[in-house]
Amino acid sequence: MLSGNFYTRSGIPFNALIPHPVYGDNEGFCQNISGIGFVCNPRGTAVNPITGSNRTPTNFQLDVGAYYPISVGEGKELRLMFDWFNVTNAQRALRQDDTFLINSGISGVPPVSNPTFGTGTVFQFPSTIRLGAKFSF
Repeated sequence: MLSGNFYTRSGIPFNALIPHPVYGDNEGFCQNISGIGFVCNPRGTAVNPITGSNRTPTNFQLDVGAYYPISVGEGKELRLMFDWFNVTNAQRALRQDDTFLINSGISGVPPVSNPTFGTGTVFQFPSTIRLGAKFSF
């Protein structure tokens, strides 16, 4: 028996989050754009300075599997199984750091720029192989 699964998903919108004076950290939507200055963007429309896109990358994954049943008596079966997840070993970012400014938490101290703004934080799992055996009776 053979099986397969392929899926693709578009990236999620990118934000430039800043501390909001009333609501707290990561509740404001603004970004410092070179040559223009400090601009407030609607949610999900900020441009990632590393990728130049306003969305995380489009992700895809191909999984394949197989099993072979072996009859070992009446109503008994040994099943040898093989699964290969993420055959192409794509490891694109699923999430990116969208915190533009970090609040120090100290009264009177202005927020500072986040040095990891725009970098990937959560990635696809790498290619993985699973072998198994199942005995049914």
